Amino acid sequence: MEIYKVTVDNYGTRRWYSEDGELHRSNGPAVEHANGHAAWFINGKRHRVDGPAVQRPSGHTAWYLNGIKLSEIEFIEATKPASKPTIDSALKRLEQLEQLDKLLNAKIQFLQGKDCYYEN
Repeated sequence: MEIYKVTVDNYGTRRWYSEDGELHRSNGPAVEHANGHAAWFINGKRHRVDGPAVQRPSGHTAWYLNGIKLSEIEFIEATKPASKPTIDSALKRLEQLEQLDKLLNAKIQFLQGKDCYYEN
């Protein structure tokens, strides 16, 4: 269970801090302004894996992972789940492995010949 220190300033802005004094909240924005502006932080860095880490009432959004600003496209690419293998992709991978096996066996047989040597 996480323990937060929450402050509210004269403008109604709420900020969540970790026990180490860094902006931090794992279940929502760590900064919420009265006007609706919100920012997500983990361990003092702007960070959010399920949407933009900054949302403004104007509609402006900004995407961050571990404090690094990304474009929306970069964010989507970085957070997309690994694709599950399909039967076609599994068969293709098996074919590639069989081709590699044939190639390696051919090289091994060649290296076991009488007048072969290997230099590194």
